[in-house]
Amino acid sequence: MRLLMCMLMLVSIGQSQNPYAAKTVLNGLLWRNTDHNGKILFVNGMEYGAESATDLRLAGTLPACPARVDAKKWFAPDADEVVKEVDALYLNATNLPLPMSGAVAYALMKLNGATKQQLDYYRALLLRAFVN
Repeated sequence: MRLLMCMLMLVSIGQSQNPYAAKTVLNGLLWRNTDHNGKILFVNGMEYGAESATDLRLAGTLPACPARVDAKKWFAPDADEVVKEVDALYLNATNLPLPMSGAVAYALMKLNGATKQQLDYYRALLLRAFVN
């Protein structure tokens, strides 16, 4: 619970004062500094949000799922698998500005069989949107 409160406070702080957010969106630096349980909570929170959304497009231009997302199918991978994929993505410092929600979407795309070309395209879109 304290972690979630901390994450919410970080979102409210301006970007210039907050290394954990790019354009007020939580990024890989915060992910790296979050414990495993916090990461699981974040992934589960995205799943619950996806289930409650009436018309979900995980990133608006998500190449692997241009239509409505079936949250039950999309989140079929175990949350631990998603955390491992996001951890692997953020090992590369170039990816740290990527928003945590985008990194989870990337991991889900990968776990749901997206091609390398689709993953690279989506990652490039995110980098363009969130890197100065």
